[in-house]
Amino acid sequence: MDVSPFYNEDTRIDFSIFLCTQYYRTKKMKNSVIRNTKDIANKMDADIERMWNVISHILATNLSHSLIMKKDSKWTLLTNSKSTFITSDQPIVNIKGKYSNDVETEELELYYPISPSKALLISDINNSPKPDIFEINEEEIKKYNSIILNTCEEQIYLNNIDILKDLM
Repeated sequence: MDVSPFYNEDTRIDFSIFLCTQYYRTKKMKNSVIRNTKDIANKMDADIERMWNVISHILATNLSHSLIMKKDSKWTLLTNSKSTFITSDQPIVNIKGKYSNDVETEELELYYPISPSKALLISDINNSPKPDIFEINEEEIKKYNSIILNTCEEQIYLNNIDILKDLM
């Protein structure tokens, strides 16, 4: 598999915009932003839910810009031949996220399962010893699948029900 598109500036820009739009388009992100901005929205008499379609694109554009400008980020294609990556209605997750109402997330490491056998990991800082393409073991696959399961809003997508039974 060729990962050179991740290092081509034009391709990286297009893919970053796509990725960040996918990250913010979900019900989970919408509900999270509405919940976390409730106080200030009430003070300003603003209806975040009605503005969400525009806000989500602004947030996606800002995050995409950060990914593009960060020259020391690490884009790693995770592969596996032993098990299956699952995905959900929140297909892209920040695996460094705190996912708590009272804790602010300060680190960014985006995980995006592309197919049952491939996933993309974008680390904020290129301090990973992993190469651009990295075959992961079953334990790591379980870790990533558990993150997807724990961050989904309502739906999980997989091609083998035994994987879900194993995670439960």
